[in-house]
Amino acid sequence: MDMVTLESYENAAESLHLLADWPGDELLQESLYVRDICEIGARTIKELLHKLAYHEDAEEQGRLVILPCKIGDWVYEIDLPEYGVIVCNVLCFTYGRSNITRELTWSVTVEVIKGHGLGSCYTFDRDDFGKTVFFTRAEAEAALMDGDRE
Repeated sequence: MDMVTLESYENAAESLHLLADWPGDELLQESLYVRDICEIGARTIKELLHKLAYHEDAEEQGRLVILPCKIGDWVYEIDLPEYGVIVCNVLCFTYGRSNITRELTWSVTVEVIKGHGLGSCYTFDRDDFGKTVFFTRAEAEAALMDGDRE
């Protein structure tokens, strides 16, 4: 614990004298402003903590899924080198247990909007991303050039 000294009393007394010299209306306005800011901050923190707790509970219960992209995004598929990069539009996601591993996983259903199979719909599993399906054209083109696909 800090030791209280004569100097600390003198500093406190000086601060009180400065406050006493402030016009009452200004002091009241400033203190109300500070109070309002503190209340807004406390409310915001409370709301954020409730939101965090909700997401933590959802995650613990297996109800929180973070998807790699959103509906309407474009993804880029590489199939055969002669087809080049196929541009697809994300239509929907499916979330459930894998038939093989029984682990929870997601898949993405897309519609081809440019390239081989125009208008066709396909479903890609999570494992396809980074191998034959990419989130950017540059990644797809680099993989196509490398031939680094499974």
